[in-house]
Amino acid sequence: MTDESTDIGLGSAPAHGTSVVSLRDVLMPVARRWKLLALMATVAASLAITIIAIRGPRYEARLIVATVSSQPGLNLGGAAALLASAGGAAPTQAGLQVSPLLIADLMQSRRVLLSVGLATLPGQTQRIVDLVAEKPVRSDKVVEEMDDVIFARVAKETGLVSLGVVLADSGLAREIARRVVAEVTHAYVETARAQASQLRRAQDVRVDSARRGLARLEREQQLFQQSNRVVLSFSELAIRQQALQREVGVAEQVYSKAVSDRESAIAKELEETPVVVTIDPVPQTLPPTPRRLVLFTGLAIIAALGMGILWIFVSESLRAPPAPDRLGSPSLDVSSVHSRTRGRAGA
Repeated sequence: MTDESTDIGLGSAPAHGTSVVSLRDVLMPVARRWKLLALMATVAASLAITIIAIRGPRYEARLIVATVSSQPGLNLGGAAALLASAGGAAPTQAGLQVSPLLIADLMQSRRVLLSVGLATLPGQTQRIVDLVAEKPVRSDKVVEEMDDVIFARVAKETGLVSLGVVLADSGLAREIARRVVAEVTHAYVETARAQASQLRRAQDVRVDSARRGLARLEREQQLFQQSNRVVLSFSELAIRQQALQREVGVAEQVYSKAVSDRESAIAKELEETPVVVTIDPVPQTLPPTPRRLVLFTGLAIIAALGMGILWIFVSESLRAPPAPDRLGSPSLDVSSVHSRTRGRAGA
């Protein structure tokens, strides 16, 4: 009996078991649901336009200030002021110095925002922060609410500081801008005074130490002169006398410098020089800020289309038919295969 090979008729599998998806297969689900995408884009555009229309116009109260320094040679402007403040200039006996970056930081500092936000306007009982938010604001949210409407920028070329307040109420925006500048001056003056007070106390200790040192050297010089009425030139006593004179002279210079620095600290402690001067004040009539209707509408449409396309892809992947068998053919009936094999073997 001759053995014959059994031909089961199995189909050949793909070389690597992979399938190719064309761009048309990917875009067809999106094309079939174009009406849904158009509806989503229309709804998003309508919502954006409605929100912008309900929000109403907003006004920006902008002013420009320049720093003022009472110390000669320290009133730098432009890039020089920025480099000096950012590079950590050496501290002087005058203490804290004015710089554009310092003023910009003070305008948006927690102290200034709290002071302006918790204040009330003349004839009103509501706080400014409540008028800004158009609702009562908790105490821990005052800084956050005020920081959303106040911004400060520094021009690198000139060193000028620009302060802006954006609100729906133009009068309130103008008043907030004025109060921020006044509060910045007040905060700086208080900080400078506190620093000057500490500096004055340190200078008092320095003056007392210099005075005691000078008095000790003067007593030594007096005792030397009383003990040595006649001092021969080029003698050991002459050398000692010259050394005492030099020490007394140095002690006098140290004492004079300490007294001068203490007087400067006292003057700084009593100083009330304004730190900023307004160059470009807030205009009487504030134009409304651009609403950017086209930009926000376009962004809303793009976001709606992106969400719609993502939803279509997800739904299509969930509804896709099960993958075919790895060999690319339906499952075989094993009993029929065995019967066909036995039949051929008997023949």
